[in-house]
Amino acid sequence: MISHARQHILNAFETLTSHRKSAHSTYLTSLPNYSVYMEYSGKPPIHPAYIAQLQGQIAEAHADLKRGIDADWRASVLRYPEVLDYFYSLVEVLIPDNAVYNPPEATGMP
Repeated sequence: MISHARQHILNAFETLTSHRKSAHSTYLTSLPNYSVYMEYSGKPPIHPAYIAQLQGQIAEAHADLKRGIDADWRASVLRYPEVLDYFYSLVEVLIPDNAVYNPPEATGMP
């Protein structure tokens, strides 16, 4: 059960992260001159002021991505007790009516 709960949390985190990374990539490609910047490995033939602005936007986007992924991890981990409770609630323990309440003492034990 513990491994199922962990896997559930990891899968949920991976889903959140995947969506966040996709949105991040979409945002980067929407930036002006980003495709040229990437094509020229960060040294495109455009005015240095535009390059500096773009580099700032990229750095900010990467920082936002990291903060978002960290927040997703925190949120996922905080759900662990709830998920663990769910998996443990699936277990049903039945005690028969003739259950042994006072087992015989083992021989040789005080």
